[in-house]
Amino acid sequence: MNSHSKPNSSQLNNQENNLDTSANNTVKITVMRYRPDEDDRPWPETFEIEWSYDMSILDALGVIKDNLRPELAYRWSCRMEVCGSCGMVVNGEPKLACSTFVRDYVIDFLPSLNRGDSYS
Repeated sequence: MNSHSKPNSSQLNNQENNLDTSANNTVKITVMRYRPDEDDRPWPETFEIEWSYDMSILDALGVIKDNLRPELAYRWSCRMEVCGSCGMVVNGEPKLACSTFVRDYVIDFLPSLNRGDSYS
């Protein structure tokens, strides 16, 4: 492997990169969910999906929505770090989901957003 190649999951140091790859090429992602008509407060749901080294949080949410929870709602627009629509809290820090890579993060609401508007 040359110095510019992306490592595969077996080459990553799981502890250093905060990855849970206990199942082959999968990662567990915990997403804070909220359905205003049904829930009193947000609750965590964990999903296990196949991942690749260059998968963004936004890509992972798309996989979850397309394959596991079609009712999952989240904002995004440009996918290029320009608009800020995909802003969310990842492991306690505000991030753009389009440019933050999957590392078994907990995804949460931005504190300034009304939790009942667009999330399910």
